[in-house]
Amino acid sequence: MDGADIDPALNRAGDFAPPSAYQPQPARLWRGRGDGTFEDVTHKARVSTPGKGMGVLATDIDDDGWIDVFVANDGMPNFVWRAQGDGTFADAAGRLGLAYGLDGESRASMGVTAADLDGDGRLDYLTPDTQGGAVYVAKGRFFTDRATDWAIAAMTFQQIGWTDVAFDAENDGRLDLWKIHGEVNKSAPQWPKIVSNRGATKSGAMHFEYNPPPIGAESEGAETAMEGRGAVAADFDDDGREDLLALSLNGRIHLFRNVTEKPGRWVRLRFAGKPGNTMAIGAKLTARAGDLRVVREVSGSTGYISAPDIRLHIGLGDAESLDDVVVRWPNGKQQKVGSLEAGRDHVIREE
Repeated sequence: MDGADIDPALNRAGDFAPPSAYQPQPARLWRGRGDGTFEDVTHKARVSTPGKGMGVLATDIDDDGWIDVFVANDGMPNFVWRAQGDGTFADAAGRLGLAYGLDGESRASMGVTAADLDGDGRLDYLTPDTQGGAVYVAKGRFFTDRATDWAIAAMTFQQIGWTDVAFDAENDGRLDLWKIHGEVNKSAPQWPKIVSNRGATKSGAMHFEYNPPPIGAESEGAETAMEGRGAVAADFDDDGREDLLALSLNGRIHLFRNVTEKPGRWVRLRFAGKPGNTMAIGAKLTARAGDLRVVREVSGSTGYISAPDIRLHIGLGDAESLDDVVVRWPNGKQQKVGSLEAGRDHVIREE
């Protein structure tokens, strides 16, 4: 992007130019030749539509075994480049319900995160923005934004979202959220918030809650004010609890150690793929932990300008093992693994 792509009338001394100052730009898709070089296949793959991409995630959105691409756009509809199986893609965001928010308007989407929040065995997608964010929940062949009726939007309204980190704070088998915030038009800190997943109510609705600090008290720990941008969860000290790391604009990195007392059991998995994709990016795991359904995907990106730990950390609650483990490798082949003992790391090698 150069000066010609920015409207000078919208630049303001001392502040950042607002998103409306930037013109949409075409994406680029580079295909690896397998010898350390790449070729530009943008037009051949049909993904050259200009956008204001802030986050991108390679993920199998429709669970057909082909890797699709979710592009979170700022101030315009999101793109979902659905793989056609022949090296080309078609934008299916509108048809899948992922282009707009619940109000039918374009959102200021920042990063994009994949996580099964309701435990139904399908990945949902989160895009933080300036209005509390969208939570696109899979139902049948479509997705519905549940950020409002699950009260997640209300908990973070009037803050600018950049990254939603899905992690299991207590290893209870339910994915919680760490929502990272920061001003967009000027340099000013905002507060990250931990939104806890309490599972489904008797009516079947999901129950999320945010516990703010007492009135007059300063936020601390993982809710310390910062100019947040990127963030990830990972077990940095290998104690079986996921820790949190955040990037702050023009500031230092923040690392928060998880000190949860009496957490549930856990397993951690690393996939070893064959040459050409040894990290098994795009592999999907399905399993069961007691009565809980588990789905995870190995990804090279999450949220805004962030890359997650390729090891999959899975909270088990009271379950003593992760059972019925099946891995679908990026080439589409399925591998039955069986049961994995809790409390340790496991390596699953592609057969």
